[in-house]
Amino acid sequence: MKNIFPLPLLFAALLLLNLSSCSTSSEPVDGEIIRQKLTELKSSDSSENDPIYAYIEKIYSLTGNQLIWDEESKAEALNILGNAEIHGLNSDDYRYEELLTNEEGESSLSELETDIGFTYGMLLFGHHMLEGRTRPEQFFKDWAYKRRDFSETTAELLVDCIREHDLNRYVQSVMPEGGFYEGLMLWMEKYYNGDYDLDSKISFDKLPVNQGESHPGIIEIKYRLSQYDSYSSDQPSELFDEELETALIDFQTKMGLPADGIIDQGTLDALNMSP
Repeated sequence: MKNIFPLPLLFAALLLLNLSSCSTSSEPVDGEIIRQKLTELKSSDSSENDPIYAYIEKIYSLTGNQLIWDEESKAEALNILGNAEIHGLNSDDYRYEELLTNEEGESSLSELETDIGFTYGMLLFGHHMLEGRTRPEQFFKDWAYKRRDFSETTAELLVDCIREHDLNRYVQSVMPEGGFYEGLMLWMEKYYNGDYDLDSKISFDKLPVNQGESHPGIIEIKYRLSQYDSYSSDQPSELFDEELETALIDFQTKMGLPADGIIDQGTLDALNMSP
């Protein structure tokens, strides 16, 4: 069977449970043993409807079915997964309703099944954040986002955050970096609240737009750049001048976009998300 679950995340799940089992021990986690377990896991097959969940079940089995979630950390996780929409994600992907119903006493999941469910949900949530699935592609075609893998360091952080009841720190660590994502979050809040006017979007007949060209939309570009303290002018014109190019480079750098000083689709999308 082809392994459809990303190997870095599988390794992270094994590391997560091994770190938890060593919480009272000064002995370091043996990475080679974890890798051997991962090889054993990869060679197995499953007829489960959700192979990803089945992999996590096997990981628990390989590490002695130890439980790592207490009531406070589960409540934190439910709050995060239940609000996945604000990140452009779907809480249903993380078994949120099933976990919530169980915590409300309306289902009969065992302690082990519940623990597996929370680990599955938070690991997959973190993986989706890191790989850039937070981008709502139906709105923005070019995010210029470099995807990241779920690393050992991220797994260690999740263990610490579960112990310290500080899962928001974990969420902050897996969030895409840069001002562009912060702008995306603000835009999505407006969109879901019905406060975004599609007619307010800046548009051009063709892209990219370079220095020396003129267009009525350039005035609005300069106005929005001024909101980011990247541009300042009392009487902005329709000309794409050197000052605008410098301002665009500053804005693109802040947003984590390619800083080339031209107006391309990614830069225009970012500007269209400005307040």
